[in-house]
Amino acid sequence: MTFRSETAYDQESTDESSITEVESSREETATGHFATSEIVTVYVGKKRRAYRVHRALLVSKCPYFRGSLTGAFPEGRNNEVYLSKDVPEAFSWFLTWLYSGVVNVIETKQDACIAFETYLMADRFITVELKNDLMDAVRRFYARTRMGVELLEVLAKHEGFEGKLKSFGLDQLAYDLHEYCGKIDLDPYMPSSPVRSAINAFLAEGSSTAIDTFWAVRNWAFRDGVDPSILEGCYYHEHSSGSPACKFCS
Repeated sequence: MTFRSETAYDQESTDESSITEVESSREETATGHFATSEIVTVYVGKKRRAYRVHRALLVSKCPYFRGSLTGAFPEGRNNEVYLSKDVPEAFSWFLTWLYSGVVNVIETKQDACIAFETYLMADRFITVELKNDLMDAVRRFYARTRMGVELLEVLAKHEGFEGKLKSFGLDQLAYDLHEYCGKIDLDPYMPSSPVRSAINAFLAEGSSTAIDTFWAVRNWAFRDGVDPSILEGCYYHEHSSGSPACKFCS
């Protein structure tokens, strides 16, 4: 089940009155207690793309909404929430997980960018289970393709984030550069490959993410690194390895 936006990932609908109905969720929750729940309208992005979602489901699975919708806040009284800084497509991915319990399959790097935005959204929503599921999907994707600048560009828009997604991204990028590009370039620190050229352009921007990227790649040469995408279990999850909360340990 997927809740798709009508527009591309980096664009937003200009129809502010449009409502994205969670139609498929109605059938799935018809026999459960969420079917009789009040409806919350969530406005996402600068253009305020609207999504109608069962309030009880949001409150039960997401601490962020539990606080905003049940406390003494206008959101709780009006059943309206505004997420002006978020990406509508990322919220659609969040809804897919909310109603189905699974995350979308990542098939392209554009999908990966949406997954990154969804992960960062889940971090603010304090939905650890979603973050871990997304991490598994991201790692599966990068087990069959190489990391480029796509994650770096997303992280640069969210300066200050220091979670597991960033740890994985920097590790995977450093591994891929040394494992693949290093076999092509005579000097791995003076890149000639297209991937390294793109990384160099990003580093030249001088953001804190760029600085972290430089040191991650530089220090990888001194590590006995294993491909981060194939590490088993909970390595990049938001809990200690062996936690009973993780499906890998159940």
